[in-house]
This record gives sequence, structure tokens and C-alpha cells, in this order.
Amino acid sequence: MARLADGARPYRGTTDAFEGARQERNDQLISGVEKRQTEQFTQLYTMVERITMLREEFAGFVSALRDLAQGEDRLVERQTSLTTNLRVLHQTQQFDEALHGLTAAVHMLTARHRVIGPESAAA
Repeated sequence: MARLADGARPYRGTTDAFEGARQERNDQLISGVEKRQTEQFTQLYTMVERITMLREEFAGFVSALRDLAQGEDRLVERQTSLTTNLRVLHQTQQFDEALHGLTAAVHMLTARHRVIGPESAAA
């Protein structure tokens, strides 16, 4: 058995070297994975910050749209008021034209009455 133990020694050194190389490769792999993980976390945090900024921008956009809708409601109210005012103005203009027509008719009747005279009108 001593001979087997002596014969196993050269393999033991090779095994130790293999184990050392394997451990070094594992350490490099772990280091690479940790580095990539750190980079991914950094990218993830950057992405979260950008999403937060986008959310704030969308909130501003929604607020602007809300203001626009309220402004549109006010515009509709003003258009309705303008339509009512224009209708009243048109009716006033028609009344004014009718009044001018009646005034002209009164003037014509008065002028005719003066030409004919009060004595002839009685006859």
C-alpha cells in the first residue's frame, strides 16, 4: 500500500494544479458575473430614473390636455354667447330698419298732408 500512496503523489500534484486552475477560472467567472451584474443594476437604475422622468412628463402632458379640454369648454361657452349676441344684434338691426321704414312713411304722409292741405283732406 505504501507503493500505491507513493504512486498517487504525482497525480496529487497534478490534481492540486488542476484544482487551482479550476478555482482561478471559477473566480474569474464569478468576477465577470459580478461585474456584469453591477453593470446591469446600473443600467436598471438608469432606466428606472428615465421611466420616472417619463412618468412626470406624461403627468405634465395629461395636465396640459386637461387644461386644453377646459379651455375648449370655455370656447364653446363663448361661441354660444357670441351666437346669442349676434342673433340679438340682427333682431335689433331688423327692428331699426322697420323703425326707419315707419319713420319714412310718417314723413311721406306728413308731406302729402301738407301738399294737399287740411281743407282738401276734409272733403
